[in-house]
Amino acid sequence: MATEATETLSPREIEIAAAYAGGANYKEIAKKLIIAPATVRAHVRAIYRKLGVSTKIQLSQILVSYEFPSDPVGNVEQKPDEVEPLSPGLMREVANTTRIAVRLFPGDGDTGQIDSFARGVMEDIVVELSRFHRIRVLSIDSSIRYFESTVGIPQLSGALDFVVEVRFRSLGDRVRISIGLTEVHSGEQIWADRFDSSMNQIFGIQDQIVERIAATVVGRADAGMVFRASRRHPNSLAAYECVLRGKAIDHSDPSTEAEARKWFERAIAIDGNYALAHALLAQTICLQWDRDLNADLTLLDRALQLAKKAASLDSNDPHVQFVIGFVHLFRKSFDLAEGHYARGLALSPNDAHLVGEVGLMHAFQGQPDEALAKLARARQLDPYFEPSWLWHAEGVAHFVAGRQTKAIAAFERSLTFPLWILAYLAASEAILGDLAAANQHVSEIHRRNRQFSVSRFVGKEPLRRIEDRRTLENGLIAAGLPE
Repeated sequence: MATEATETLSPREIEIAAAYAGGANYKEIAKKLIIAPATVRAHVRAIYRKLGVSTKIQLSQILVSYEFPSDPVGNVEQKPDEVEPLSPGLMREVANTTRIAVRLFPGDGDTGQIDSFARGVMEDIVVELSRFHRIRVLSIDSSIRYFESTVGIPQLSGALDFVVEVRFRSLGDRVRISIGLTEVHSGEQIWADRFDSSMNQIFGIQDQIVERIAATVVGRADAGMVFRASRRHPNSLAAYECVLRGKAIDHSDPSTEAEARKWFERAIAIDGNYALAHALLAQTICLQWDRDLNADLTLLDRALQLAKKAASLDSNDPHVQFVIGFVHLFRKSFDLAEGHYARGLALSPNDAHLVGEVGLMHAFQGQPDEALAKLARARQLDPYFEPSWLWHAEGVAHFVAGRQTKAIAAFERSLTFPLWILAYLAASEAILGDLAAANQHVSEIHRRNRQFSVSRFVGKEPLRRIEDRRTLENGLIAAGLPE
């Protein structure tokens, strides 16, 4: 019985279910898995829903006979058939790329935990390395999870080419970064260095580290060419820390999203020329407009103004290009949106997050094949990349392709189930004639928003093709939602 029940759970849900049923709380699980407590909470809700339970005791009873790993909050081994094979084109691409993971260690003598500021600094380094066409680099979170299941460097041969090992330690206003680059195949450390400076010089250290790594693995000429088009650093360390705090907040919850907006606004107040802060504030305001069905275009106009300001401050930041594209998408300026997404992807072609965002854009543009190809590429670039919105994007792609059954399967992988996903689920189920399932989602939509209107909702969805908007509208009406 337990085995049958747990077959509906993903590997990540299994490890969280085991830890939660075993007595660990949200914060303890989040700390071990290097994710936000809100993400753990969303996983637990999904686990309860899939297993049909409502208490930790019921969860424990289902799992009691299931054989879990000795460390329930560890890394669940992925079965070979769960890994999607590379296409021939991607196989050729992988053969010509250098694969890198960054291994971030706690500083000597501290609490043994990786400091959030250190994570932010190193995540920026990963983003900069992703600019190089010949480098594929795992995100910090993915690298941490990857190394949890690996004993040493020799085990990585065939999966990675280089490992960047970093130890970050701060004392007052001073920082020391010890870093080494190891070739996986030989186990030989190519170079090691130590950087000491004041905190306000941290961005200069970032540049030195990225340039040295890139020069070693792809050549100095390529490194110099990319660096000439690198993004600008903020003028204030305090503003940078505000952005890090805002980015760390779960944006899937409107209440926590409001907190993120405050951090981005604070960053701009400190440094009015901080491009990324303007861009991230624009994105959250755009989301705020989209979620409020009664909001007029004033919010969307402000989002566009902030996004344009960000682009004027730093047009070479790929995230800035993506945000202005995102805002244009919701304004239904589809060609402008696609142009900015293309520019962002050209600036950082191997960033799994950005590649996935392009997939979502293609889905809304009514290009399902292109969308699914980008989403597959995002997962292949970073096998541990599993944000809830990636399943949302896959669901939209199948929806506009007329594959409602596959759309439902993708939407149901959501951890957060925002209102718009419930609407797509209700529409898909009504189109398939499953009105009982559609009614359940309609009830939840009414519970969250008693003034839900099909016309207002469809009017805000950034679907380019008239036939896609009409399909969504007819499905929602068939589900019983008010016009």
